Amino acid sequence: DTSHSRYDLVRQCAKEMGWREARAGVDGHVVWHDGAVSVEQVTNLPPQKRINHFPAMTLIAHKIGLARHLNTLRRVFPSDYTFYPGSWTDYASWQQHAQENPGAVYMLKPSAGSQGRGIRLVHNVSRMHFEDCVVQQYMPNPMLVDGCKFDLRVYVLVSSCDPLKVFMARNGLVRLATEKYKAPDASNMHCPYIHLTNYSINKRNDKFVMNDNPEDLNTGNKRDFRFLNKHLATFGVDVADFWEKVRDLILKTLLSVQPTLKHVYRTCLPHPSNLGNSCFEVLGFDIILDDKARPFLLEVNQAPSFSTDSPMDYIVKRGVILETMALICVE
Repeated sequence: DTSHSRYDLVRQCAKEMGWREARAGVDGHVVWHDGAVSVEQVTNLPPQKRINHFPAMTLIAHKIGLARHLNTLRRVFPSDYTFYPGSWTDYASWQQHAQENPGAVYMLKPSAGSQGRGIRLVHNVSRMHFEDCVVQQYMPNPMLVDGCKFDLRVYVLVSSCDPLKVFMARNGLVRLATEKYKAPDASNMHCPYIHLTNYSINKRNDKFVMNDNPEDLNTGNKRDFRFLNKHLATFGVDVADFWEKVRDLILKTLLSVQPTLKHVYRTCLPHPSNLGNSCFEVLGFDIILDDKARPFLLEVNQAPSFSTDSPMDYIVKRGVILETMALICVE
């Protein structure tokens, strides 16, 4: 049932899998929603159906929830939870850090924002901002591509929360800013094309380059992991070790919320015969690298876009959806 999805790519992939389109809300084995689903929707799910969201995944999809969960585990396991920039959800703790680090730059992020909307670079934050924003330390030494800042969109499938089963897609997107990187100062702090890597923002810049040939790995402001692996190897990075760190980051992030995911899931579907896989979810992990190629988590997206504005989008996202459908079909 794809009646709740605007993405033609989802319907195309279902057809490639040999699946039949179900009548809206009536029959079928898989329900695909673009947005989050409610507890009621999952509670009323028939035994044979699967739906593509967990009702409590917003706990890490919203930036305040993610920061709180990761900060809690950082206090308990300080050496294991070093993979995300300092993030604050309350004024008092941020103020202490700011006093100890005068001149530090922070990113002010609306908790429920997406596609870079509302993000600002700041030196100072007022108390009222903490009502609906998270304050994140700005990374001053990012790894660059062609002199520009970049981040990764890593696609992750959670196919079960009890037990937790997680798969990382083989390919993903490398998203470049459209202006050469400069350390933030008063003259450039408000230029999003230098400091933000979101496609939705940078595509508005005249300097944005759309790659129309997905086999040309070195062109465009949106590339894939084939380019990334070569780029890392050029700098002497152990590529296998890098991806092991990314997998570790993903697992530890999901472990921070798994007990609550399981509790809400079992509240909705308490019957002992339920195998824990009536829900599944494709997440978009946004990851930045420092100049030593160490991965750091920026945020987690619960509803990553499956729009295909370029051939590179099509190749990467088609692969993600087909792999997802194959894995949930096997289960």
